[in-house]
Amino acid sequence: MFEDEIQGGPKFHLGVSDFSKLVRTKAFVDKSLLIKEFLEDDFVLITAPRQFGKSTNMDMLKKFLEIAVDGRGEPMSDTQTTFNCNLFKEHNLRIFQDSAFFTTYCGQYPVIYANFSRATGDTFQSIIDEFRHIIQDAFEEHEYLLCSQRLNKIQIENFTYYYSNYRTLTEAEIISSLYVLCKCLRKHFQRNVVVLIDGCDTPILDGIHRNINENDIEIIVSFIRKLMTQLLKGNSYVHHGMINARSHFAKVLLEDCPNILHYPFLGNHRFSKYYGFSNKEVKHLLDQFGLIDKFKEVSDWYDGYRVVGQYDISMFNTWSILNFLKFRTPKDYWADLNTIKNLEQILKVPAIQEKVNKLLLGEEVCIYKPESVTIQHIKHLTHLYNKPLEAQDSVDVGLFFELSFDNGYFSIIRTSCTYLVLGIPNCEIENYFKRVLHKNVLRKRWGSIERL
Repeated sequence: MFEDEIQGGPKFHLGVSDFSKLVRTKAFVDKSLLIKEFLEDDFVLITAPRQFGKSTNMDMLKKFLEIAVDGRGEPMSDTQTTFNCNLFKEHNLRIFQDSAFFTTYCGQYPVIYANFSRATGDTFQSIIDEFRHIIQDAFEEHEYLLCSQRLNKIQIENFTYYYSNYRTLTEAEIISSLYVLCKCLRKHFQRNVVVLIDGCDTPILDGIHRNINENDIEIIVSFIRKLMTQLLKGNSYVHHGMINARSHFAKVLLEDCPNILHYPFLGNHRFSKYYGFSNKEVKHLLDQFGLIDKFKEVSDWYDGYRVVGQYDISMFNTWSILNFLKFRTPKDYWADLNTIKNLEQILKVPAIQEKVNKLLLGEEVCIYKPESVTIQHIKHLTHLYNKPLEAQDSVDVGLFFELSFDNGYFSIIRTSCTYLVLGIPNCEIENYFKRVLHKNVLRKRWGSIERL
């Protein structure tokens, strides 16, 4: 986390998802109407690449919805004057301008937040250890429940057990932990809970890149699936829930929760405009920093993520735009931060190299889209990313392009139930693939490029 000064202007933050910091900056973009959209559904899964605002939006939801309490865990008497509510009032955000909605919902729910992005490791056991710390964070945030006057003795003992013994929790106890916390919060506040899960698919995506063995992959998927099912399926203590993920492969973890609606990256739905910056928002930011004359250049470099069915609507990744505002020159900011593991080797797979070359020539590539995602697909991806030259069939090729689209490397030209037609979105991504292909050519010619 770090702060930066742009040409003597107000400070803004890069690499920060804390809404209370970002809302005070010159580079802030108001996405607060997402809150109303969220409350129209019971449970949603939002998928988008890194640096498209998922964590920031989730933190905004948390700040808006959660009940502010005093040191004894009692709700503040005037919810409309709390620190969190003032974040929306003082900056006159769009959600505050709907006074009836604001008064009804701001600061009215107990909230459980869990960041699964921390759950990375080389083995199932190392990932379980990280989940123990995730549970610790969730319980510590509500430590006032240790002295709650509304919980009965058994409930306080249960809460205390998870709060104090997180280091030794069994797998079964971790699976039930967030359900227990929901139950305690419901009893304490007499209101149902909002659940926010960030980075839901990080354990499996990280596992793919770390080459976790197939047995551990199955155990990890089964473990997270059980945790999410107990937390979100038929849990009468939960009012609403949002799950963030980078890829639609997260649905493997949620297949026992049919009540969760999936809103995919660039899908034709009401959430698309909240993830990334729109043309209008980018123009506003450029104008704020005296760079409006650079809009065409910025569009060439970072635009091109078209919303399906609304191809006049396109999105920019937030990371590249904010870095452009800082350095005032176009570079591969996002692509350099989000490299694909073993891409040089993957691009040696003839079928993949052929399709990438077609894309770089401005042509379209059609990819078969499976009807559903399975654990077998995750195993295929693990094998492809770690032993790419052993890729043998069209399934591996299709999965590579699917995951790469989810991660922001391609845009959709058109789609159907059974296929995706993909394109290169912009100069930044084009440069990234050209660089890697060029390295392959040099290595083929010279054997090594280290000395070049």
